[in-house]
Amino acid sequence: MNSMPDRDFSAVSLFAGCGGSSLGYYMAGGRVLLAVEWDPRAAACYMANFPGTPFHLGDIAELSGGEAMRLAGLWEPGELDILDGSPPCQGFSTAGKRQAGDPRNGLFWEYVRLLGAFRPKAFVMENVSGLVKGRMRPAFREITAALKAAGYEVRCRLVDAKWLGVPQERKRLIWLGARSDLGLVPEHPKPFGRPISVAEALGGAVQAVVSNSSFRAVLRSPELASPTLTAGNRLANVGMANRQMARGRDAVETVTAAVARGMDRPAPALCAGRKPIMAESHSPQVIEAWRASRPGQSLQKARCYVGSFQSCRLDPAAPSPTAIAAHRHWHYAQPRYITIEEAKVLSSFPESFRIEKRDYRLIGNAVPPLMAKAIAEAVYDSVVLPARERIRAAQAAGSADMSDSQTLATLQPEAAS
Repeated sequence: MNSMPDRDFSAVSLFAGCGGSSLGYYMAGGRVLLAVEWDPRAAACYMANFPGTPFHLGDIAELSGGEAMRLAGLWEPGELDILDGSPPCQGFSTAGKRQAGDPRNGLFWEYVRLLGAFRPKAFVMENVSGLVKGRMRPAFREITAALKAAGYEVRCRLVDAKWLGVPQERKRLIWLGARSDLGLVPEHPKPFGRPISVAEALGGAVQAVVSNSSFRAVLRSPELASPTLTAGNRLANVGMANRQMARGRDAVETVTAAVARGMDRPAPALCAGRKPIMAESHSPQVIEAWRASRPGQSLQKARCYVGSFQSCRLDPAAPSPTAIAAHRHWHYAQPRYITIEEAKVLSSFPESFRIEKRDYRLIGNAVPPLMAKAIAEAVYDSVVLPARERIRAAQAAGSADMSDSQTLATLQPEAAS
């Protein structure tokens, strides 16, 4: 996938998953030099979509800093612009058991270790909101303190994807860091527009046809597409627009501009889970529960449906509770789970994004691309670009033969003043 032309920065993605954050970085103009992931299914999906990106498949604890630098094509610490990562969050999530001793929680320290190896100008780290709740608060403080001790000016904020162009309510903690010697403060993206409703996002994107115990999704014909996605058809062809991303900037601008022009309310967060099943495959009890439910209501609550309590019938005009890994949401107009095409739209993935074996788990665990795009743009504008300007100014003043890291060392006294 090609990057957009306005910004130009380098990034490395740790815990890359299927590539949601990487796609957002490409949309923002970035070049992903290396992706690291241990899950073979997520890795296969990533490599199918980003075949030109160097990839490390395996335990991150076994990846040395030197090897990571070599794979990324970097010669010395300080060259990288942004280190991105979303360490596994299951031990922290309010949707799970929130076990402070979950071994997956320790993977954060691998992120810190490689942060020290790369010494990027900035970092982005994402995790679940559960870290600031209840008994997980000490972990939040420990994580923030460790990032600061690594030599970074750190800011953390709870960010909701619905305010960043994603038709989905998804609250995540976003840590941003600017290397201390730069004397800069990283800024989070500012909310824009109003959230996109489920009906707006799904109503024109996919037509569901269920017949004879079979399901097939009929994508809207490109001939019917509005080239500018006007206010009356905001995301009717979000998939088509994103498919054009490699051919230029206009397609991505079409999607993001559509977000700003107005909408109602968002879809709930999408998380990993089982595949949707056909209407004819549900038991009469489940169909009855769906019909008895109100939009936004859990089917379990509606009619004692044996399933996840959080699995709800989508409200076309209002948000629903955050989803978890054990279930899928139900379509608001038909008694079925949402399809993979609909899941991709609600997470701001282009329809052309390949998901091997239609793995909903990968979409659910991914950072929504448009959320990552907005974060990357904010970090570039507040850290990467100002740092480059300082480097150029210092080199023009007589340090032209110095590397970036050497030049920045001469700026440290100024940053401290």
